[in-house]
Amino acid sequence: YEMLSQHKNKEKFTLSVEELKYRLSIIDPKTGADKYPAWAMFEKQILEIPQKELNYHADITFTYTLIK
Repeated sequence: YEMLSQHKNKEKFTLSVEELKYRLSIIDPKTGADKYPAWAMFEKQILEIPQKELNYHADITFTYTLIK
C-alpha cells in the first residue's frame, strides 16, 4: 500500500518483478536467495491476494501485465 501510495498521482507506474522482489525483501541481497522462486507462487501470494485486498479495503488498485 505504501509503495503504491507514493505513485498514486501518476497515471502509470512500472516496476520489474526483480525490483519488486528486492523492495519487498523477497530476494536476500546478500545471498540472492529467492523466497518465491516459482512464478505461480509469487503471482498468487504477492500479486493476486494483495490485489484483491486492496481493491476491497483501500482507495488504491493496481494491475499488472506479464511481459516475457
